Amino acid sequence: MPNNEDTYHKLVKYMQKTDTDYDIPLSKRVNIEEYVKKIVSHAVTIAVIENDEIIAMANFYCNDSITKTCYATNVSITKKAQEKGYHIIDLAYGIMWVAQKAGMKKLCAETTDRRVFVLHRRLGFVEIKRETINGVIHYYDCIEDIDAWLKKYSSLQVTILNV
Repeated sequence: MPNNEDTYHKLVKYMQKTDTDYDIPLSKRVNIEEYVKKIVSHAVTIAVIENDEIIAMANFYCNDSITKTCYATNVSITKKAQEKGYHIIDLAYGIMWVAQKAGMKKLCAETTDRRVFVLHRRLGFVEIKRETINGVIHYYDCIEDIDAWLKKYSSLQVTILNV
């Protein structure tokens, strides 16, 4: 398993490489290096790695023991990963599986990307709130029952390693 410094550098490289894949580039919303430090210190990361390079990734927090809510902070997949047959649903399943094992009951996410908003609907997210901040629409979505979601998608063939 890679050490935190190795993980940090791989995550920064991946986020810089995929920066413009968002409606609003990630670097316009956060300082990527600081964001990755927070992720390495506090989040769970699931990654698809090929030839020592991340080609798909999900970062999420499973540390809300009061509401038992998991928070997805970044989920992305490169065209290279898609061409190899990986899809967002694979990462979503990984998030749900890890979250369930951590005792989480619900998954929430926030996005400013309209394409992600549409994808959330296809994955079963329900809109909780929508607000405009500085002219940008923020969508707040949740899957209220991780156990039910996992049962619905139980036929997926996803392999979870290093848990």
